[in-house]
This record gives sequence, structure tokens and C-alpha cells, in this order.
Amino acid sequence: MHPKETYEPLLSDDGDIQSPVNVASERKHRRVRFRDLLLVIETVLLFAGFILWLRNTRPARIMKETCQLLYSPAQDAIQYEVKQFRNGIWDATIYEGEPSEELDQAWNDLYNDFGISQIPKWQADLLPNPSAPFDENPDYYIVQLSMFHQMHCLNTIRKALRPDYYTDPVTGLLDGFSPRGLRAHMKHCVDNLRQAIMCAGDISPIVWHWSDEDQGNIVNLDVPHSCRSYDSLAAWAKAHQSQYHFNQTMRKTKAQI
Repeated sequence: MHPKETYEPLLSDDGDIQSPVNVASERKHRRVRFRDLLLVIETVLLFAGFILWLRNTRPARIMKETCQLLYSPAQDAIQYEVKQFRNGIWDATIYEGEPSEELDQAWNDLYNDFGISQIPKWQADLLPNPSAPFDENPDYYIVQLSMFHQMHCLNTIRKALRPDYYTDPVTGLLDGFSPRGLRAHMKHCVDNLRQAIMCAGDISPIVWHWSDEDQGNIVNLDVPHSCRSYDSLAAWAKAHQSQYHFNQTMRKTKAQI
């Protein structure tokens, strides 16, 4: 036979006698509380890690969704829409016609007042190429969406086609360029637009149809295109329109950039 086991009462923290059952129960409750505390800590850490992951991977996810291979601060603004192109020969748009103040204003409204944008440093750090900060506020950096530079080039070419109207009779400048400077700028603009067209790679099919009047198949340019919304990207540019002047002649050191 085993000797008879005996138990001695235990004292609680306040001096009361606790039975072995109560002691075991208290230990169990402590383990449960400790486990619950660990669970709360793990949940907080997991949530913090998820937020950090979301912030770090968001640009990459958006680039994948928008087929962007390189980061752009405007990639959130990309939207797609179907646009019906107009031939422009028989049905002129507001961007065609004889030079006038109204025509110039229509072109300027496309980009001129909001073409330069400002972005915070964390976005500038994601750019594939470094950009310079503003002198007035080095927390913001200078960028311009390429399509606005392309629009500027096209507008300058448009004006160059009508030197009789756009050449200043006093200075002889056209859109701020001397004749020699304009020729060099036109070479740049034509090739820049070539690269932009090749980069965009518009695959919308142009078709031919029979014309009784011409007695032959003629090209039909009035076809729908899958386009990035210009209005959406222009809205982004207006929301990030530069509020500061930048000095193009001031060189930034690597420490400043």
C-alpha cells in the first residue's frame, strides 16, 4: 500500500488559505491571460507589418495593374476609356483652324497652366531618375508628366507652321525661339513625338470601307481607340500643380537632392 498522501493548506496573497484546486485554477487563469496577451501582441505586430507591406508594395501592385514597368507618381490617376477619333479633315476640332486667340487658348488649356507638378520626397525617392527640389520648399520635388512636354512640342510645331502669325514683329522670336533655336527645337520635338508614338503603341485598328463617291476603298480614321483618360491625368496634374518657383540655373548638390 502507498502511504497516505497529505496536503497542507496554502496561503493566498492576502493571507487566506487556498486549496490545491484553487491554486491550479489560478495558474490556469494566469496562463490563459498570458496567452491572450501574446495573441494581442501578435495581432498588433501582424497588423503593423501588413500596413508596412501595403505601403511598400502598393506602387508595385499599381504598376502591375496598369502595365507600368517604372514608377510614376500619377499612376493612381490612370483610367481607361474608349475615345472615338475624328478624322479632322471634314469635321474640324477646336484645335484646328486658322490661328486666333480662341485657338491658342484651347491649346493652352490642355497643359500650359498646370504642366509642372510638385511631389513629396517619398515619391521622388521612387522615381527611376532623381529630380531637383524646389528652392522655396525643399520638401517638394519638381516633375512633369511626359504627355505635357509632348503637348508643348506639338503646340510649338503647330505655331511654327504659321510663322506669319506667331513671329513677334519686334524681336523676331517665335514662341520665344530665334529662327536658329526654333529649327533645333523642331528637330527635338519631331523626334520626341516619334518616340512617344512608338512608346504608346496604339493598336486600335484603322479600317477601309467602300466609297461610292470615290469608287474605291478609302481609309476610315474615325474609329474608337482604347485610351488613357487625359482628363483624369490632367486632374492629377492640377491637384499637384506647382506652388513654387524653381530656379533652373541653380545647381543642386547630391546632399541637397
